[in-house]
Amino acid sequence: MIIDVTPRNMNVLECFSSETRVRIIELLNEKPYNIGELAEALGLSSAIITKHIQKLE
Repeated sequence: MIIDVTPRNMNVLECFSSETRVRIIELLNEKPYNIGELAEALGLSSAIITKHIQKLE
């Protein structure tokens, strides 16, 4: 995937500014996960995962 580094792509680029969000993307690329499963897999709270998912959406 090629993404131009421009102000209009800031939302997409911001997704990759967090190691947690990158890990979430990696995990979801393997199979579907719900919030609880992602939280367990990453050793984080469901609330934190929800915030990251909202950012990704």
